[in-house]
Amino acid sequence: MHRRFYPLPQVSALFTVLLVLAACADIGEPELGADPGLAVTTAPGEGTDEDESQPDGAEAAPSIRDFAPPRPEGYVPSVVIGASTGVLVHDEETGIVQLADPVGSITVNKLVDDYFGGLVIQQGANQIQWLDAQGDEAIILDDAGGILLDVGFLDATGAVHALIAVDGTRVDTVSLSPNLERAEFLALDEGQTLLDLAASNGLHAVVIADDSCGDLVFFNSTGSKVDLGGPGRPACVVARRPAYGAVALSPDRSKVIYTELTYRSDGVVALTRIIARVLASEAELFNLQVGEAGEQISNLSFDGQRLAYIRKGPDGATVEILDSSSGEPASVLDVSEPLALTFARQRLVVGRDSLDQ
Repeated sequence: MHRRFYPLPQVSALFTVLLVLAACADIGEPELGADPGLAVTTAPGEGTDEDESQPDGAEAAPSIRDFAPPRPEGYVPSVVIGASTGVLVHDEETGIVQLADPVGSITVNKLVDDYFGGLVIQQGANQIQWLDAQGDEAIILDDAGGILLDVGFLDATGAVHALIAVDGTRVDTVSLSPNLERAEFLALDEGQTLLDLAASNGLHAVVIADDSCGDLVFFNSTGSKVDLGGPGRPACVVARRPAYGAVALSPDRSKVIYTELTYRSDGVVALTRIIARVLASEAELFNLQVGEAGEQISNLSFDGQRLAYIRKGPDGATVEILDSSSGEPASVLDVSEPLALTFARQRLVVGRDSLDQ
């Protein structure tokens, strides 16, 4: 049986997120399911191998193994790419394969795996669908103009939630379960607009724009703001030009990666730096200039070992993958009109027939 899609006209990609990743120091991660041994992911009363202090303002949370299912032994996460022709999957051994029906040749502007072999996708700019690995039809999560941000665990119950931006000022959660329960998760302050969000095991890093130069802030699993350090409020040279463009969290939520932007007098981005910090200590792992003036680097995804992103310039867009340990390009994927990408944290079941060919 094939899933049934609800077609929409092809439209331009949803809001542009300046998301950059480039050569960096060693930021290797434990595999999903491994206890990173950090106090930030340890429940009250539980000891760790390293006696590290809890970051100020951070909520105590269970170990990562209580949130995300373990990564299968030997599994190297696939790169899943949304394009104007549908969904493509890249594996090191098989190369690039187009996902078979149910996805078909629709425009996919955003996609995130659901941890259990399925995908959540933004089809065009007006509909978010869940491709449940166990179902036969695409399930509509939002058809009122919401923007898909990420998919993650809010707690140790095993429930996965899609995080959806509403009007740029609010984030709702929709449980990926039969009842599709929807609830408001967090609301920004008056005058703030959401630019990007990354979720990792109950922690949410949010880039905002405002009347000044924006900020990068953190929210816990209940939608309350917490102080985890990070870059702090930026010095503002020209108001209403956001200093931060995009954000990503490591799989064990111990590190934050974000872009810092400066502008030319005409408002075009003149310089982009990619910065990575350890949240527990605020130690800076790297701080590098990347890209060229006017380029957009978006859709950062980090699987613990590799960094992937879309680089868009005057001659088009490419998908690039970096080795995080060496900072050297691992590959540039030949994909026509890439619009979104993500690492599949678990083996995909959706469209499995095409992947097994």
